[in-house]
Amino acid sequence: MRISHKHKFIWVSKPKTGSTSYRKLLDPFCEVVSSDSGDYYHHSSMQSIIKTFTKNGWDFDSYQKIVPVRNPFKLLVSLYTYSKMDVNGIKWWESRFKPYQPDNLMSFTSFISNEDNINWFYRMHRLETYILDSQGIDRSDFVFEPASDEDKFKEFMIAKCDLDISRMTIPWENYYKQISRSNG
Repeated sequence: MRISHKHKFIWVSKPKTGSTSYRKLLDPFCEVVSSDSGDYYHHSSMQSIIKTFTKNGWDFDSYQKIVPVRNPFKLLVSLYTYSKMDVNGIKWWESRFKPYQPDNLMSFTSFISNEDNINWFYRMHRLETYILDSQGIDRSDFVFEPASDEDKFKEFMIAKCDLDISRMTIPWENYYKQISRSNG
């Protein structure tokens, strides 16, 4: 999540959508940046963001709400490769607390059909969590796919937030170049 009071926008960071690169791009223009926990959690739901605005006396409705999305299948593949879930359903980040088998990972088919995972996907990755308020009303102003709609995003930022980032590049390009050089 990012909040710019000057440019009146909220970046609602839906997980596994390429949002980290965009957060880095927006950092210089934001007075509020997210953290791993608390009121400014990276992946705060729309309802949590509204509560934070209310608590701080900020006018939520005067801000543009921007939400990145991703092709659902690509999102599942990203979750699968990121979680490195073993055959017992333990994710790599749970290995400090549970016995983890990194050499015995769950197959992709098992990953997407496992009931616990389906509940996890639904709870953490459905779009409604990041666009709807507690009354079920869509509060987003701009929903886009970072991988294919970068120009539309930049146009939106100029038109609605008075922020010209048209000459800026999304930082993911730098990571790609680093990886290409190190593997090539």
